[in-house]
Amino acid sequence: MSLLKKGDTVGFIAPSSFVKKKDIDASLKYLNQMGLKVKLAENISEEYRYMAGNDKKRAQAINKMFADKDIKALFCVRGGAGSTRILPYLDYDLIKVNKKAIIGLSDSTGIQNALISLSGIPAFTGYLP
Repeated sequence: MSLLKKGDTVGFIAPSSFVKKKDIDASLKYLNQMGLKVKLAENISEEYRYMAGNDKKRAQAINKMFADKDIKALFCVRGGAGSTRILPYLDYDLIKVNKKAIIGLSDSTGIQNALISLSGIPAFTGYLP
């Protein structure tokens, strides 16, 4: 069984550091060429110190992406310290009933482990070119 198929929508989330759109253009192009649509979390380019918004805002953006029924999987766009600071603000009950795979590397490991333990979602370690 395939995780994603052509026409599916994936989400890009920023649980720690922000990213400028130009820095993810190659990844967006790659996924579009695979036939996938991409939605960006509302905080992805927001600059709050080195983070993509304060802790609550980053968690709210992730909760919103999990609640979006169109999104089938989530990609963490960038590492950087701070993602574990959002753990108290994630809505694990919402995530549990809106299961989506989460793909990330490095700083996202803490979030992935919490979501696996508390919500039973699948998680993969990896990154996009």
